[in-house]
Amino acid sequence: MKRAWIIPVVICLLLLAAWPFRWEKGPVQSDSKAKIAHMRDRWTGQAWVALYGIANGEVYSGEMRPVPSQADIAKRKEQILASPEEVQKRQELEKKLAEYEEIKEQYKWANAKYDELINENMEKIRKETLELRKQQGRFIPLDFSDEKLNKGIPQDIINAHELTVNTAQNERKIRGELDNQQKWAEDTARSEFMCWAWRKRNIATGVWAGLVVLSAIMAVILFIRASRSRHDQGVSTL
Repeated sequence: MKRAWIIPVVICLLLLAAWPFRWEKGPVQSDSKAKIAHMRDRWTGQAWVALYGIANGEVYSGEMRPVPSQADIAKRKEQILASPEEVQKRQELEKKLAEYEEIKEQYKWANAKYDELINENMEKIRKETLELRKQQGRFIPLDFSDEKLNKGIPQDIINAHELTVNTAQNERKIRGELDNQQKWAEDTARSEFMCWAWRKRNIATGVWAGLVVLSAIMAVILFIRASRSRHDQGVSTL
């Protein structure tokens, strides 16, 4: 074919013409300080936003960020939480919670008795303080110190109460770790999808650029061959 170079030229032009149509423009959200432009990469199907203005104390000028699908994030989050390491960690935390619940149930009666005795001591302190105020004719503050409040309470009841208080604190800590595990898994899933979105974008751009260069090189090579062929034919006719 004498003009085979036309094919890669056409391909190159089509590839170049496809670039302006890569991005599908979406709605724009704005306020007095910032603007968010929504768009979609037609080549990868990934949603993106472009940030302009000031947000959270930072200045943005067209910074692009991918917007992962919430369904994909939720699915990946479950996969992360289902990994052997995370399952083992969660089981250990849940085991500790069960132990703390058992301790609280075991000393529930002692804690209730402690509260009852504390209330009795508080009422006794109020009455004694009011009586002293009447006798001395001056204001005397209520003394709700631990020494006064725990006066007359058996030590085993006090120890049981302190144990349940410490257990409740440890329980809140463990529940916080479980909540953090959920948040960590979600943040990890979102970070993975954002990295993958950038990777897909760069791959698509690289493939496009490679095809443009390749088609341009092929066009040049075929054009040179066609020119030489015509030149050789001209020489042979002489």
